[in-house]
Amino acid sequence: MKLIYKKDKFRTLFDITALLKGAYGIIEIIGSFLVLLVTRSALTRFVFFIVGGELTEDPKDFIANSLVILAQNFSVGMKTFLFAFLLTSGLAKIMLVYGLLKEKLWVYPLSIVLFMLLFAYEIVKYYFSSSAWYLLLILFDIVFISLIAYRYSKLENGKK
Repeated sequence: MKLIYKKDKFRTLFDITALLKGAYGIIEIIGSFLVLLVTRSALTRFVFFIVGGELTEDPKDFIANSLVILAQNFSVGMKTFLFAFLLTSGLAKIMLVYGLLKEKLWVYPLSIVLFMLLFAYEIVKYYFSSSAWYLLLILFDIVFISLIAYRYSKLENGKK
């Protein structure tokens, strides 16, 4: 496997974005196990620490109150879902990135489909949260999916 060709800037960009996506997958896996360690009371204390000042200024703040309610209702089922979602998503990203970097042709269309599904999920999350983090992920995924499609077309035509 040749990573980062000096002569092909698109390949270099592809490799870097793939490695970043793989790193994000590793972070998700680590996060999935951290979720198992979090207790409801610890999460509630943390949320109060973060939003306490805002609630002092505006006790009716919708977002701050929603976060407090979410923390107070953090259940075993929610913990299990978060663990399974983060673990599955992280493992899928790592396996897909590995296949992409190894230039396994069958991985390219599968990657496009799965990353488009995650892209759609990020759009929904952005719609409800307006978080700059989701906006950055959306922009990153647009670039990454485009690079996957471009790289796949080059490999299909026999060009490396």
